Amino acid sequence: MESNDNSRSEAQASRDYLAIGVFLCALAAFFVTGYFSLKVVTGEGGLSRLMSAPEAVKDIQGYGERLISKLIRGREAPTRGGSDAAAHIRRGHRHYRNKNFQEALGEYDKAVKAEPDNAEALYWRGRTKLNTGQFDPAAEDFKTAVKLKPDYPEAYDNLGWLSARRGDYAEGIAFLTKSLELRPENGWALYNRGHMFLKRGEMENALKDFEMSCKLGFREACKAYEDYKDRAGGKG
Repeated sequence: MESNDNSRSEAQASRDYLAIGVFLCALAAFFVTGYFSLKVVTGEGGLSRLMSAPEAVKDIQGYGERLISKLIRGREAPTRGGSDAAAHIRRGHRHYRNKNFQEALGEYDKAVKAEPDNAEALYWRGRTKLNTGQFDPAAEDFKTAVKLKPDYPEAYDNLGWLSARRGDYAEGIAFLTKSLELRPENGWALYNRGHMFLKRGEMENALKDFEMSCKLGFREACKAYEDYKDRAGGKG
C-alpha cells in the first residue's frame, strides 16, 4: 500500500510541475508578445522617407514589413478556422514575407473571393497592392476592411499614409486619429500625425504628438520634438 501511495504522490507531483510549467510558459509568451507588439508600433529601426523635406511624412513600408515578419514568426494574424480563405491568407503571408508580391496578391485575391467579408484578407491585399504601386486600389481595400471591421488600427494607419501621400493632410489626420483612438500607444501614428499637423501649420498640436510619441519610445519623434520646439521658441 505504501508503494502505491508513493507512486500516486509522485504522479500527482509530476502533473503539478507540468501545470506550473505550462503556466510559466504562457506567462512568458504574454510578455514576449507584448514586447514585440510595442516594437512594431514604435517603429524602432527607422523608416524610409516619403519626401525629402525634414518634416515629410514617413513611409509606412518598413512598418508593414516588420509587422508581417512578426506575424509569420509565431504571431500570425487570426484567420477563420480551416476555411479556404484562411489557407490562402497563410500562403499569401509566406509570399509577402519573401517579397514575392505578385504571388502574395494572387493568394489574397483568392481569399477575398472565398470570403468577400474577410477584413484580414482585404487588409493584406491592400498592403500587397501598396508594394506594387497600386495606391488607389490599395486604399479601396483598406476602406472596405474598416467598414467590415471598424476596430482595425493598422488599416487606418495605411489610409492615413495614403492620404498624406496625396497631400490631403486633414483626411490623413482624421484616419490616424481614429487609429489612435483604438491604439493610443501607436507611436508611429503619433509621429506621422505630428508631421501632418506641421504641414497644416499647427505647431502646438505637432509638438504634442512628437512629445507623446517620444515618450512611447519612437526615437525619431524625440529628435523632431527637440528640433521643432527650438524653432517654435525662436519664433516666440
